[in-house]
Amino acid sequence: MRRTFITLLLSSLLSLPALAAPVDSIKAELAANLVSVEASRKQAVAANLGLSDSEAQAFWPLYQSYREQISALAHEGLGTLVDYAVLHNQQSLTQVDAANILDDVLKREAQRSVLKEHFIQQLAREISPRIALRFLLVEGQMDALSRYDALRQIPLD
Repeated sequence: MRRTFITLLLSSLLSLPALAAPVDSIKAELAANLVSVEASRKQAVAANLGLSDSEAQAFWPLYQSYREQISALAHEGLGTLVDYAVLHNQQSLTQVDAANILDDVLKREAQRSVLKEHFIQQLAREISPRIALRFLLVEGQMDALSRYDALRQIPLD
């Protein structure tokens, strides 16, 4: 479901007629869709980690906190995607705009990486290294699939 959402998201963003809908309403709609994507992600994690009852009791509050922080970064990134889509569609992406968008994306990626590393270390300490490793693999696979789908939608022309 997440892959489908991201594909539709980028397809719709990059095909938006310039100023066809207010940018704020587009951002609000995308933010609402991210909530649905998060629910699907949680189901995938639950299905693939194989947590015991005691592990689950310790894991889910930590996971909730981690995903709230990651989701906040994703919500911030929606503005960047919408800005890029509008500039791309208007064929008015300047070097300054591109540099600003690039800085924003790289900053957000660095923040995401730090959050993930801290969460993995916390899982290893508070639950077990086995669960931390399994989560890293499951999360990495979901991220890779969604990024692939997202990146292939971005026009390179």
